[in-house]
Amino acid sequence: MKFKKFIFSAFLFVSVISAAQQVAPPTPQRIDIHSKILNEDRAIWVRTPPGYEPSKTTYPVVYQTDAPEHVNEIGSSIDFLVANDRMPALIVVGIGNTDRTRDLTPSRAKVESYPTSGGGDKFLEFIQSELIPEIEKRYRTAPYRIFAGHSFGVLWRFMH
Repeated sequence: MKFKKFIFSAFLFVSVISAAQQVAPPTPQRIDIHSKILNEDRAIWVRTPPGYEPSKTTYPVVYQTDAPEHVNEIGSSIDFLVANDRMPALIVVGIGNTDRTRDLTPSRAKVESYPTSGGGDKFLEFIQSELIPEIEKRYRTAPYRIFAGHSFGVLWRFMH
């Protein structure tokens, strides 16, 4: 009887571990990039799609503001749509903020509540001149890019 309980427990344990491995999202890799344009270090989180490592496939990239909070959130939505043949797999690149107001606003605000506003042009230059080339050097990317964000995270992009 004890042996049957042991076998059942072992089977249950292996089943749970196996299921967890199948549904666990990929862990984003943190890389730090020094920006000469912004004169600071930036934390970047990169989430590759399931199956990235063993393949030789290239992937489109979605660049997202406000990382790391939303990297797995958007990644999980992408995984769901990929599993249901609604879109191709993507690499998610989350850009951490050091001064969100500075980086994500297109012009200097005339109110005191946003004293550092207006650095959107430099932030965009950082993305185009430093971040994208670094990502394309390190990862197998396809020549298709998406930019995502919310609130301030996309405000400046629509103002240009």
